[in-house]
Amino acid sequence: MLTEISCSKLETQKHPTGTVHFHPGLNVVLGDSHGANSIGKSTMLLIIDFVFGGSSYVTSNAVSEVGHHEVFFTFHFDNQSFKFSRLTDNPTTIYYHKNDGTVEEETIAAYTQWLCQKYNMDYPGVSFRDTVSRFFRIYNKSKIDETRPLNIRESESNNDAINVLLCLFNHHDEIAFFQNTLKEAKDKYAAFRAAQKYNFIPSAITKQKDYTEAQSKLLKLRQEKEDLLSTSNSAVDAKEVKKANYINELKRELRDSRKKLEQKKSDIHLVDLNLQLGVQPTEADLNNLLTFFPNANIEKLTAIEKFHHKIQSILRNEMLQTKVNMEQELYRIQAKVDKVQARIERLKPSMAFSDEFLTTYSKLDREITTLETECNNFIELQNLSKIKSQAKDALEERTTLLLHQMEKQINDEMEKVSNFISHGKDNAPILRLLKSNSYTFETPRDTGTGTNYKGMLIYDLSILKLTPLPALAHDSLLFPNISDENLRQLLQLYASFKDKQIFIAFDRQDNLGPDTSKLLNSQAVIKLGPNDETLFGIQWGKKKES
Repeated sequence: MLTEISCSKLETQKHPTGTVHFHPGLNVVLGDSHGANSIGKSTMLLIIDFVFGGSSYVTSNAVSEVGHHEVFFTFHFDNQSFKFSRLTDNPTTIYYHKNDGTVEEETIAAYTQWLCQKYNMDYPGVSFRDTVSRFFRIYNKSKIDETRPLNIRESESNNDAINVLLCLFNHHDEIAFFQNTLKEAKDKYAAFRAAQKYNFIPSAITKQKDYTEAQSKLLKLRQEKEDLLSTSNSAVDAKEVKKANYINELKRELRDSRKKLEQKKSDIHLVDLNLQLGVQPTEADLNNLLTFFPNANIEKLTAIEKFHHKIQSILRNEMLQTKVNMEQELYRIQAKVDKVQARIERLKPSMAFSDEFLTTYSKLDREITTLETECNNFIELQNLSKIKSQAKDALEERTTLLLHQMEKQINDEMEKVSNFISHGKDNAPILRLLKSNSYTFETPRDTGTGTNYKGMLIYDLSILKLTPLPALAHDSLLFPNISDENLRQLLQLYASFKDKQIFIAFDRQDNLGPDTSKLLNSQAVIKLGPNDETLFGIQWGKKKES
């Protein structure tokens, strides 16, 4: 738990040490009995939120007025104290002050994860701040909507808010299983549809009507195939037909390979010719040229041919390498020819079939195979769609069950809390978790401001009781509309929590009678007032005396 906050900016005449000590249960930031404003009650709660990993304090008026500073704080877990500090001008870094005097830096994310583990709130699917922050209801932190207490801010979706509640009740893993199952089903369905869209798999059949027609056509094609087989004078083995077709395919492959082999031999022959004929012309060749062209410049032609010879020497090396590559390819083609030839010789069909028979049989066989594949793909798509729908229904069914369980637990606890606060006279607020993205929160037959605020506080206390939530903070602005009688009971209920921490800002304590005033004073961690009794010892909202 949080045990201490200290800061040089908090050193005032009334609080010279600048240190605030905290204890289990109720911790009160106490204002004066007259309800003086702008004395630092909300700011003190923002500082508490700051040491719990929040960031609202950094942008508060207080930091603007007093300047950036370092806040030191101590948590106590498992009989051990852990001291930290955090700078308002570098809030993303936490400084861990070890017992040996050394200081280690860590990120705010690592720090809040550490808090998560220490408070036994290391639930998957939700962060420490995402849970705790929504129960720190402080002025200037976020807009407080008493009619939508599950949401941390206006922009947050109901789905996200309800998901945090599911995590707080440790239902994340159970929901995640069904969510992952649905995601996997969606991914498979989408992948299959994409394969059809880009023609990676046959997809001509898209409707039940098409499927029915395809089944009828399959019956006819299969009958034609049977009839074709029965036209032979002797019994025809379908395996032998397939073997004959396969041999024909091999023969076609052999013809293609032999063509490639001859072409490759021809290519090599051309390279050889280039290597043999690509030489510099002799002096006799050039003299013979003068017979037909007496005015030809033999010296210039000789120089040009010498240049060509240099180029040819370069090209010759390249052609030699080309020939090596082509000969290697020739060997591979020859090996393939030999392999296919040997395979044909091994496959000796026991039956002879005419080319016309094999052509007709192959055509029917291909049509049947294609139609069967298309029909199977249609059925597979229907199955994937059904699995996806079933996964969605299973997720909704499980989520609904868990939401109803949580709803009952919360409403039962809120009924107890409400009965304590109102002595059983008032209706308790009711939470209805309608879906994973929809809820209502209201007090039956009473929509008054005070009732709505009281309902929100009752909800917070119920969650504090039912879940591992370690702390909550309620600002003074939440209390004025609640009746004095209900407030007295509420404060007693706050004080009854001994194993968790509740931080509240409160004033006008004398209005609630001596017993309540005594309770508040005994639980006060800091007492504030106007002028030099404010949190920072100054009240910057006041005009300066001339």
